[in-house]
Amino acid sequence: MSFKQRKLSQRKLLSLLKCFAEDLSATQTARLVGVNRNTANYWYLKFREVIAVYQEEQFAKSSGEFELDESYFGGIKKKTHADERRKRRRGTENKVPVFDIKKRDDGTVYTQIIKNASKATLMPIVKKLILLSIQMAGKDMTDSFLMDTNINE
Repeated sequence: MSFKQRKLSQRKLLSLLKCFAEDLSATQTARLVGVNRNTANYWYLKFREVIAVYQEEQFAKSSGEFELDESYFGGIKKKTHADERRKRRRGTENKVPVFDIKKRDDGTVYTQIIKNASKATLMPIVKKLILLSIQMAGKDMTDSFLMDTNINE
């Protein structure tokens, strides 16, 4: 990614990066640095894209044993009648599905928000990131999810 076609000064860009590293919101950053909130959002998105590309490149180079799992993040459903909340379900409604791959030897974790936890969604991620590493020298460890049955197809 090239930062050459930017309209911000180098000082403001470095200030944005510092605020991003300190986990400040785009609104807070915009006020501190003296830029529009949309500008801060734009640069935060660019920083995240660079980090994601770097993370994928680093993870694709690794080999060894991996753990694959999906999780759901989010709280309980609010603003509903108590009888509705007591129903026994899987608990994935109104939660964000996340797929993660953990390298066993050093604990490196790759996570990605996914649309759903189906095999069709997860297999491209697995093939893209670790299939070559598994074939070369590693093993994969998964839970008993349906996607795990034919990982080497």
